[in-house]
Amino acid sequence: MGLADLSNEELLTRFRERARQNGCAAGILADVSKYKPTSKTPLTKAAFSPSTFPEFLHLRIMNRATSLFAMLENWILLAFGISSAKGAYLTVNKLIHSIESTSKQQSLAQLACVHDGGIIHIYDLYPHQVRHKVELHINPEDGKSHRMEILFLAFSNARDLAVLYRYQKTRKPPGFMVNDPEKVKEKCHVYKLVTFHQCYARQKDYFYTSNQQETRDVRIKSNLEPVGLALASNGTAAIALRSQEDKTSFFLVGRDTKLMEASTYDRDPKILKVYEEDLANNVERLVFSMHFLENGRLNLFEPATPLHRFYMHSYDPYSPPPLPILTNRVLCTIDPESRPPLESFIVGMPFNFSHQKDVYVDWSDEGVCQTSFLALGMTECPDRVSGQPRVFIMQAQESIVADCSHEVDLEDGRRNSSWTPLALLAGFKVQGPTSLGTVLAISPKGRRIAAAFWSRILIYSIDPDMLHQGELEHYFPKRDYNSRKALGRLRPSLLSSEGVVYRMTWASEDHLYATTDRGLIRWSTDQKSRSEVEQLTLAFDAWPQTALATPAMPGQDW
Repeated sequence: MGLADLSNEELLTRFRERARQNGCAAGILADVSKYKPTSKTPLTKAAFSPSTFPEFLHLRIMNRATSLFAMLENWILLAFGISSAKGAYLTVNKLIHSIESTSKQQSLAQLACVHDGGIIHIYDLYPHQVRHKVELHINPEDGKSHRMEILFLAFSNARDLAVLYRYQKTRKPPGFMVNDPEKVKEKCHVYKLVTFHQCYARQKDYFYTSNQQETRDVRIKSNLEPVGLALASNGTAAIALRSQEDKTSFFLVGRDTKLMEASTYDRDPKILKVYEEDLANNVERLVFSMHFLENGRLNLFEPATPLHRFYMHSYDPYSPPPLPILTNRVLCTIDPESRPPLESFIVGMPFNFSHQKDVYVDWSDEGVCQTSFLALGMTECPDRVSGQPRVFIMQAQESIVADCSHEVDLEDGRRNSSWTPLALLAGFKVQGPTSLGTVLAISPKGRRIAAAFWSRILIYSIDPDMLHQGELEHYFPKRDYNSRKALGRLRPSLLSSEGVVYRMTWASEDHLYATTDRGLIRWSTDQKSRSEVEQLTLAFDAWPQTALATPAMPGQDW
């Protein structure tokens, strides 16, 4: 095997590297870092912004730059005074590296959490460090101090932060008289939606500040309780509500760009309401959580369910009326010999794709552009043995007779209606026995899938490149491959239990963060892990606010 000449330490490192690739090291050798919170406010209200620079984004940048160069070559030659196409190509490469550098600076996962007194702290989550980024204070537009209760935090894809909070005030009922002892002042809740924008300055890099915040009044009836918040890149916010009769409704809060740029306060924003009647045809249960995609699509999640079941496209209250709420059900075959052969699946957003050009197929005389997508899908009908819906890794393929100058996006795979199950995630529970349900996190490159059930975390390790290529009989061991169904089975690794998990996100392919009832936890599962445990506090690695003027370079440790 070529290992005879290695020292014991090098040999151990080599075996750990192999174990990490197979996911075996996740539950055995993982280092654990425990960050005890410095606030009495629990981390149930904290929000993660995931890492946003996956490996395939480089391909998207290259495709865009190639198209740009093809269209603007003459302009580049004229504008920059370059006398050859080679010089123009070098100029485009500089632009590519500039775009990549900017994207990497924003690629870090982030954590926003609530501290005492309505203060919000934002942290950068490096693979090996937690760094305090900024402390934000909500400034009421009336200049008065209120005893506010922060309900929800939500990041947009543009890294803006939305905060929904409320406070109590007294109001006079109709016919109120000061000397009338039978009538007393009523107490009501006042709801406010505050948005902190991520700013950029050459000396400070990307930063937040309490001076850059926008406030919108939100009117919510007393018989409704907010249960979810989402923020779109254009500033539109979605708020989910639950009635006393356990019915679902939500509304969209628009952002008036001109008004916000002038006064940063809107006392009467435009509201687009979606009532229970609009959901009756599709939604059978409550919608608790929501998430906006980069293209504006709004995904709707049912309680305790990790994959969205419904979605809607139009989300701007200032635009034409929204399209109806749709469901992402597809019919797939798991067992060709079963009756009926088709089963109903709910397919989530694709998390990985592979793009190839000049692929020759039987139905075309010329090379085609072929794209393969991977996503998670769950059966709508529960399994007869476990009584739980089953979760699979699904694949969709599309071939187009065209050149490869076009851009590939994960959203393209979502539109595909033909999906094939590749592998069953063994031990995956769709609905946990608690109100938290299943908490799901997929690593930036799609090589790790983490699923938490209360305090139990399972890690599934996959090789997306191998799954895209097919020939699963060579990928899975014999005991985990069903040749009749052409279906594999992925066995998970179990992480050490460190508390009840509220939310999770990956900072890299080997570093997982989670907010728990014991604080912020980080698991490191790389080949250098030695099953060590360290106790820290969430403010331990905090930077002073003045340090924002001299940020570290992306990827630099300190």
